[in-house]
Amino acid sequence: MKRFIILFFLTFNFIYSENTDSFLNGNANFYYISKLEDQNIINLPYRMLNLSWGHQHSQFQLLGNLAIEYQPNSNNYSFKMDDPQDFLIDLRELYMTYQLSLGEIRLGKQIQTWGFVDENSPLDNSSAYDYNFLFEAGTERKIASNSFAMDIYINNFKLGFTTTPFHSINRLPSSQADFPIDLPVVPKDYQFMDIDNVNEYGAYIQYSSNSFDIAFSYFNAYDRIFNLSGINVFETWDSFNQQINYGVVHPEPDTVLSYRNTDMLGLSAQTFLGDLSLKADFGYFSTEDKNANVNRIHPNPPNFPELADLSVVDQIYVSSPFYENSKYYQTTFQADWSINEIDFLIQYFKHDTISYSAIVPLKEGEEIAIPLFEQQGFNPYDYFFPGMGAPIALMTHNALLVGVRKNLNERLSLQLRNLIDLEYSGYFAELISKYKFSDRVNANFAINYIKGDENHPKSSSNKGSDYNRGLDYAFNQMEDYSHFRIQIKYSF
Repeated sequence: MKRFIILFFLTFNFIYSENTDSFLNGNANFYYISKLEDQNIINLPYRMLNLSWGHQHSQFQLLGNLAIEYQPNSNNYSFKMDDPQDFLIDLRELYMTYQLSLGEIRLGKQIQTWGFVDENSPLDNSSAYDYNFLFEAGTERKIASNSFAMDIYINNFKLGFTTTPFHSINRLPSSQADFPIDLPVVPKDYQFMDIDNVNEYGAYIQYSSNSFDIAFSYFNAYDRIFNLSGINVFETWDSFNQQINYGVVHPEPDTVLSYRNTDMLGLSAQTFLGDLSLKADFGYFSTEDKNANVNRIHPNPPNFPELADLSVVDQIYVSSPFYENSKYYQTTFQADWSINEIDFLIQYFKHDTISYSAIVPLKEGEEIAIPLFEQQGFNPYDYFFPGMGAPIALMTHNALLVGVRKNLNERLSLQLRNLIDLEYSGYFAELISKYKFSDRVNANFAINYIKGDENHPKSSSNKGSDYNRGLDYAFNQMEDYSHFRIQIKYSF
């Protein structure tokens, strides 16, 4: 990364002159979030400072974005610390553009956005998501990638292409105690298998007319979210003599995590009818775990102090890749319009798995007999999540989003948003009041209420106390996240 940044600045110095056009802007933020139930502070990361800058000379332009994030301190040392102590400086973007007669070329760390619909497009996969900021809008919740991209305009057509030699993954805040959703599996670094040839690439073609736009897209990459790739069961013992004399055999499981390779085919369309706009994005996904062999030396040898000097031997009872293979689709329809200075927005989202297959050593209800060890079968589909597409697919398969916004005067506006699960009774309702103190200072006041469904088939209330909370219905997990928040922003 350091070499990458230096290269950009050297290149910019080469093209820089006194005639360069420049800009610098940004904002400083203050957040306060507390739970409705007990008014306890929700201690999650937020961006305290954002800086954006740009320099242009001739056909070249250098653009960048820097953020300072507050990160909750997880260390208590000798006493409890409740004040913000940890900060992260995040170079969110730094890339160069070159203007062509027919379009532009972009190179560097950049955030890209695909699709026509707002926020919940299944086609918006070129940049990963930061789940710490999942409730933010637009690019604020996305992670840049070091990539090459170009857009070419020919008559009514727009041609786009992007590629990167790096694998981009979502930022999953599994270590944040206040994050509203638990993961079904909290991974360790040693559990992941390396991926070869992680190149990502995609392209699209868009046709625009006076009445409508239509686009076709293709994208190939490894998933943004990890998957269960396979399992090894190792044999452990302290010595051959002890095994013979005492029958000491301790199988040790090794859960292998990886990322599936996914192809996406996309179709987008939008049209404008007066004050009414209609948009639709459809994505078809074909995903496959390409790990044909998960056999390896145990990456984290266990320690059995009660048996002394036990070690993992390179001998495996079971080594089984799961060979996950799935096809699924996601689609989002959007309509927005204005009546009497009131803005309305409706989105309908649908996600469905067309097919799923996996090969596991144990079927549902079966067990494998290993001395001193019995492992019950599990259904890998319980741990299957779409690694591409709209983040909302992790919460619901069938949802309706309704939004209403009204400017009461030049300073004050009210906005109501409601996300409704159409399959179960969970919902997400939010009332936001925005007040403009001045041209530079704005404040948001919001009340957020989330309701789950105890009758959901995966509800922990129906599964018992030992049930994996990470598999619970997402709206059930998020009920404790109902909150009141204040955001004050100073722009410059």
